[in-house]
Amino acid sequence: MEMKIYNDIIIDHHLHPRHLHEPEHATLSLMGSDAVCGDMLTLHLSVDGNRITDVSFTGVGCAFSQASADMMLDLVIGGTPQRAKYLYGILSGMMDGTITDGLDDIGNAAVFGAAADISSRKRCVMLCWDTLMDMLDTLNERRETLRNEDLYKS
Repeated sequence: MEMKIYNDIIIDHHLHPRHLHEPEHATLSLMGSDAVCGDMLTLHLSVDGNRITDVSFTGVGCAFSQASADMMLDLVIGGTPQRAKYLYGILSGMMDGTITDGLDDIGNAAVFGAAADISSRKRCVMLCWDTLMDMLDTLNERRETLRNEDLYKS
C-alpha cells in the first residue's frame, strides 16, 4: 500500500503561498538552507514588543519546504515567540515520532506527519522551523545586549 505524502493541503500551500514575498520592513531576516537537497529560504520577521506582527519568506525549494514555511507562518503571525517555540516542539516531536496525538495546535501542519519516516522530507519540513528558532534566539540575544548596554549607561 502506497502512502500518500503529497496531499491537497501541501499542494495548495506550495502552488498558492500566502506569505511568499519580500517585506517592506523587517526587524530581522535570516537565511536557512539544506545543503543536501538545495532548499534555501530567507525568513523576514517583524516584531512589536513580544508579538510577532509579520513574517514572510523568500527562496526556492521543494513542495514540502515551501508549504511548510507557508503553513508555519499562518500559525505564528500574531502570536508570541514563546507560542512559536511551543508549536515548534509539537511539530518536531511529531516529525521524530515522540508526539503522536494532541496535534490540534499545529493545524494543517499535522499533514506532514505522513512524511515523518522519510528523513529527506523531514529536513524539508523542519528547515523553516529551525530557521525561525534561530531567528528568535538571535532576537533574544539582541534584546539582552541592548538591556545590558542600558544598564551600563546608567
